[in-house]
Amino acid sequence: MEVGDSRIPGNLAQLDSRMYDDYRIGHWIVLQSIIYDVDKFKENGIPAPRKYSDLLHPKLRKRVVSRDSTNFTGIYPVVGLAHEFGGGEANITPGLEKLKEMDLHSFLGFSSQGPQLMESGDVWASMLHAGWGVRLIKAGRPVAVVHPEVGGKKGLPTLGYIALSKASKNTEAAHWLMNELVVTSFRQM
Repeated sequence: MEVGDSRIPGNLAQLDSRMYDDYRIGHWIVLQSIIYDVDKFKENGIPAPRKYSDLLHPKLRKRVVSRDSTNFTGIYPVVGLAHEFGGGEANITPGLEKLKEMDLHSFLGFSSQGPQLMESGDVWASMLHAGWGVRLIKAGRPVAVVHPEVGGKKGLPTLGYIALSKASKNTEAAHWLMNELVVTSFRQM
């Protein structure tokens, strides 16, 4: 069975046509970002970052964190840096080299560690999705969120999909879940 079947009637109409095809539906999106402590950057004469390579500033050694490669978001800084230094998705070696040169504070096993390290003052910038920055801003922290420039574009959106397996033994339940994930009321929670 395909996603576009009549059991997901009107809800697909609520989505941009690039968010689904015959086999999957995009039901969440996050924007990869650079979250930085505005005060620490000003105090130390560090310009506000616009792209990942701006975090190579010598005063930021051991003051930047990134997710590790056990989470899909860990690859985005690598790919962003690769684009800036002659590589890209097919050749991430330049990105890995620059990430090593960045001399990070740490690679995070959990994204929630980034905001904690920023609140403690141990870290001044994190390469995480923008939602963590929003949480820090709402908590009154002096941070800003930047969608990094990569390959001539601003921002790295990540779209998560749910797909229907051909081997599904309960397609009715699968279609119900897919339908619920794309209704407006669910997406506004």
